[in-house]
Formats: sequence, structure tokens, C-alpha cells
Amino acid sequence: MRESDAALYIDAHREFGVLVGRRATDLLIPKAAEQGVSMAFIRDMRHWLRPSTIAEYLARRGLVGVVVNTGGPRMVAPPGGVETVIGTNPIDIGIPAGDEPVVADMATSKRAWGAVREARRAGESLQRKSFYDSDGNYAIDPDDAYSAVPMGDSKGFALGLLACRFHGNSFGVGVVHEERCYELG
Repeated sequence: MRESDAALYIDAHREFGVLVGRRATDLLIPKAAEQGVSMAFIRDMRHWLRPSTIAEYLARRGLVGVVVNTGGPRMVAPPGGVETVIGTNPIDIGIPAGDEPVVADMATSKRAWGAVREARRAGESLQRKSFYDSDGNYAIDPDDAYSAVPMGDSKGFALGLLACRFHGNSFGVGVVHEERCYELG
């Protein structure tokens, strides 16, 4: 969509994140070498499975990689609430460290929604105090899971909300859309 010396603004046109993310990263590396920092803002991208692969890819090239994903449906309730407001908005960081980089991959909820699918598939209970049912009680049965508890309560929710705001502001569209944060951009 547009480009500056240190940034790319990309409309992915519903392409898969693993492809768009890698292409954007390869375009950003020379910008980072020249400017000292670079970033891409990508909108309308389909799921990219594991965003930390990009953070690791950058760390293996001697760069610090920070990836914030605001995609996906609303799944996380604010502290004290039960209605979903934001996605799990993962934050991934890769830092060079000798032969093997240090990579952190975390959702801003206590558990990613995949834990619900996995527990249902395995016939197991959910980890305690990680999901709410529709009445605001902690859900143990995966079929009762309605929303995810934010990691670190208000701090995790704030990180997820700020990710939405930062991404939305980059495209000039504000904060959380009534359906999904990723529809911001």
C-alpha cells in the first residue's frame, strides 16, 4: 500500500500469514540494516500459524525480531468481564544469542484458544482459571468455554488492547472493531 525508509504498509488480500510474513521480513531486513530499525504493518492476512517463526528467523540473522499479531476473532474477556473484546493477540520476540536465539511466543491470554480444541479432542479438562463459561464462571469442560482469561489479568488485557490500538492507528482506523481486531488492518 505504501512504504517509507523504515516501514511497509501491506494489504495481504487474505493471503496466508506464513507467506506474507516471510516476504515482508525479507523486505524489512535491508531497511533495518540501513535505518537501524524497520517494521511492517499488515492487514487482511489469514492465519499464519506460528508468528514466532518470523521472530526466530530475524534473530538467526543477528536482528531482534518483535512480532505482534492482532488477528483472529474476539476470544479474550477484559478483567471482571465475560464478553469477548479482543483476540489473543500473540506477542513473539526473538533475540540473537550465540548458536541458538532466545525466542518467546506468548498469547495475551492465559492459554491460547487452541487449548480448548486440544482438550475437546483429547477428552480432557481445561486448565483451571484459564477460560470462562458464558455465566462468568471458570470453565473446566472445553464445551463450556466461552472466553479466555487474560494473562496477568489487567496487564495482559492491556497488552492485547494496545496491540490492537497500535496496529489500528498505523492504518488510521482507530481501536477495536466490533467484530474482530484484525479488521482494523
